[in-house]
Amino acid sequence: MRKNFSFARSTATYVKLQDAYASEANKIGSWKLIGYVAPGSTSASTAGTTTNFYYSAGTSPTIAADDGVAIAGFNQVVWGAANIVALNDCGAQTNSTAAASANWKITAKGATNGNSVLYKAETSCTQLTPTFANMTSVGFDAAGGSEGD
Repeated sequence: MRKNFSFARSTATYVKLQDAYASEANKIGSWKLIGYVAPGSTSASTAGTTTNFYYSAGTSPTIAADDGVAIAGFNQVVWGAANIVALNDCGAQTNSTAAASANWKITAKGATNGNSVLYKAETSCTQLTPTFANMTSVGFDAAGGSEGD
C-alpha cells in the first residue's frame, strides 16, 4: 500500500505543479520549468529511477527545458512510469522506456477554454493500481462542448 501511495503522490504532485505553471504562463512546462522532481532524482530534469520504476517525461514533441509550449492544441504524454522489475502479472520494462510506452502514463491536453490543462491517466497494469485512471480529468475525451477540471 505504501508504494501505491508514493506512486499516486508523485503523479498528483506533477499535475499540481503543471496546473500552477499553466495558469501563470498559459503554457505547458517541462519538468524543469515546473519544478517537478521525479522519484529517485535529485533535480528537476526529465527522468528518475527507483528500485522498481523508471520515471520519464514525454518526448514527442519535446518540451524545451527552459521554455514551455502553448496550451492550445497540445495533446501528448507528459509523464510516464515504467516498472523495471516484474510486478505480479505486469512484465518488466527497460529503464529507457519512453513515457508514451510506459505501463503508467499521463497525457495532457489543452482544454477548449484555451488556458487550462486536462489530464488522462492510463495504465496497462490495472491489477496493481485499479484506481489510477480515476485521475483523468472530467471531459478529457469529450468531443467538443465544455470540459471540466
